[in-house]
Amino acid sequence: MNSSYGRAVEDAFRAVTRGSMAGVASRSGELVEVCSAGDDAALGTASEIIAGLSTEDIEAITRYITARFHIYNKVEQLRIIRINRERSQHATPEKPRPESIEAAVVKLAGRGISREAIAEAARRLDVTP
Repeated sequence: MNSSYGRAVEDAFRAVTRGSMAGVASRSGELVEVCSAGDDAALGTASEIIAGLSTEDIEAITRYITARFHIYNKVEQLRIIRINRERSQHATPEKPRPESIEAAVVKLAGRGISREAIAEAARRLDVTP
């Protein structure tokens, strides 16, 4: 993710995690930092931290991390929509939007694949968002 988007999300979370949520945010950050090492000692330390938490704290941390990931994913989704919209505005039939089905068809046709073969391949595709 673009670092400016990441900073915006982090700034938003800092703004909403003052007061009662500050401890949850701090413990979440501590766990992320410990687990980032990725070795057995770090995982042992994370286990010790988690073992010392109450059920309510674990639930709050889980909700916090889930909300944070959801916001990061939404920001990324909106960024992709913006990029695709910009690409579509500059697309032409001869030069379709990059990474689109139209671009793939133009590329295949440019390689000498017949329209019938492209159509047959397209009928077998299951294109979903």
